Amino acid sequence: MAKIARARKTAAASEATLWMAQKTVAERALDFAIAFLGCRSLGSTLDATARGRLLTILRAVSWVESRHGTAGANQPGRDPLQCGNPADTWWKMLTEQSGDGDRFIRGPGLTNLWANEIATEGESTTGFPLAAAMGKLSEKKNGHADAGFSPTHSYVWGVIFLIHKINTSAGDKSYDCGDLARDRLVDGAVAYNGRGDSGYRGKIEAALKEIGDLSFTFATADFSADQVAAASGLVAGLIAASNVRGQARAVARTSLTFDPLTGRIISVEVEFDHQ
Repeated sequence: MAKIARARKTAAASEATLWMAQKTVAERALDFAIAFLGCRSLGSTLDATARGRLLTILRAVSWVESRHGTAGANQPGRDPLQCGNPADTWWKMLTEQSGDGDRFIRGPGLTNLWANEIATEGESTTGFPLAAAMGKLSEKKNGHADAGFSPTHSYVWGVIFLIHKINTSAGDKSYDCGDLARDRLVDGAVAYNGRGDSGYRGKIEAALKEIGDLSFTFATADFSADQVAAASGLVAGLIAASNVRGQARAVARTSLTFDPLTGRIISVEVEFDHQ
């Protein structure tokens, strides 16, 4: 048992360390994708909690696809999210090799796009991470086989497709993130993979457990947006403080109490799985 525990700690520490090397690029890509698609959750623009849930599933997919750029046969260093495989449907749609491709329905005030229009429109959009430009590639149809392909390409184009699959797999439009429930996000991750790996759901579940999971959110029907944001921030801090040498412990339950008169937080509790 001690050997198993040590192995878990080593894997978790490695994930946390490797994620830090990708985190800035991944977060910038996520923020661009949210704005580019005009994402909404239950009719509202995404708050910090909603963004955090998308970032968590993005992180889980990145870990499963490439161990954050360190494992796998398909250029993991260049393509940690594995969106640039030249043989994959998404890359062919994005680079105008397979007709119009998927239809991307974007949020209020934004034009809808076919998949083969995404790259051109994205590159002309304010806030686009320039390192992800298709012009950086000698031959874009070669995807991550091209020496110019970078992790920025991977995360920018990959997360747009991930959000699209999360939402359309749930029967919603590309921009409509619904309630961002755990099952919805996991289902979307499996759809992103293309369902070619029968064990992918289990791998995503394991990754979520390793990085802290998606459990520290609170229903906006019960609390105000400010209360949700404050409580979620506190819980995230408690989880981070509980880490041992970079190991993110799995969360079993969270709870909070507010003063009914002042609305102030009285207590926030996090219960961790015992391993």
